[in-house]
Amino acid sequence: MFYHEFESLLDETSIPLESRQDLQRSDRLLCYAAYILLFGLSAVQINYLEQMMKFLYENDPPISHHDIESYFEGILQTYNITISYFCSSCTNLMESSQTQCENPMCAIYRQNIKRAKRMQRTEVHLIDLKPQLEDILRENIGKIIHLHEYLHRHRVRCSSRRDVRASTYKEDGGLWSPSTRQKKTEENINVIEKENINVIDKENIREIDARTYYCL
Repeated sequence: MFYHEFESLLDETSIPLESRQDLQRSDRLLCYAAYILLFGLSAVQINYLEQMMKFLYENDPPISHHDIESYFEGILQTYNITISYFCSSCTNLMESSQTQCENPMCAIYRQNIKRAKRMQRTEVHLIDLKPQLEDILRENIGKIIHLHEYLHRHRVRCSSRRDVRASTYKEDGGLWSPSTRQKKTEENINVIEKENINVIDKENIREIDARTYYCL
């Protein structure tokens, strides 16, 4: 995942040079983090890299490894991520990534952690789904309402997820044009007025309101 993230962010064909100045800070942090993970840089190597950047540009780099750590700490708090550590040899539960395995039957029983792969701990990250769903709904609420409206208007009965995805398109496979969507919104407002729904201000009604009340 990180390799493709790094490739897509650096690919000149996907991000023109003039557009890279508009990259969000989070994208730059992810790019730097992907680079570190892709090449397996140690703390010493990262420090040398940032010192070289400071020397070449005669200024501190705008994004540092400390910024990445702070960014991901914020994500951990936002999504309530819990991390569990397991011995890579016997899968015994550990207290931290540096804890010695206390299983007497383990091949690395009470041995200190090393850089060797067989000595490293296995990390399992559990992420709360609620904030993720909230983000997804917030970003796609318009599409969801648009699809909901279509299903109600055309009385579509979906027997599978493929049917739901397909119903967002017209019968010929094309997408609804903005003018068509605006026309459907006006039709929804007329439906609300005919039904004499007084729970909203009809003069200040928004597109999302029209669709919401129509679907309900």
